[in-house]
Amino acid sequence: MVIVLVNSIYGNAQQPKIDSLKKLIAGTKTDTAKIDLYEKLGNAYRTEKKMDSSILSYKQALEINKKNDYSLQGQNSNTGTIAYILYEMGDYSQSVKYAEQQLLLGEQSNDAATEGGANLIIGHDYREMSEYHQSLKSLF
Repeated sequence: MVIVLVNSIYGNAQQPKIDSLKKLIAGTKTDTAKIDLYEKLGNAYRTEKKMDSSILSYKQALEINKKNDYSLQGQNSNTGTIAYILYEMGDYSQSVKYAEQQLLLGEQSNDAATEGGANLIIGHDYREMSEYHQSLKSLF
């Protein structure tokens, strides 16, 4: 009984945070603040294991960033996060799509760490799809 009570209390701990973030987003006029709030919302959903909602939040942050061309680094981060969450969910083909976008962003910004992370995700996606040649190609 105690374990159930603790789990129910902890399980609902993020909901007020999620609700607060949604209210802040609705009342925020500046796009840079909205990007930050959508990223925080995406992380809160991810903590709650609400992966579809997490992805949607990161996509909204990415869309605002792209529309206003604010930060290539932010686009890298959001795209990579979406790719990894999709990998965790087992949606490997969509994960590859986002990881390939992240790879291009890494090449544009000459960011070897971003390129390496994107190739790692792509390699693991292809491995999970039993496309071992493609997997090894990405990983090496």
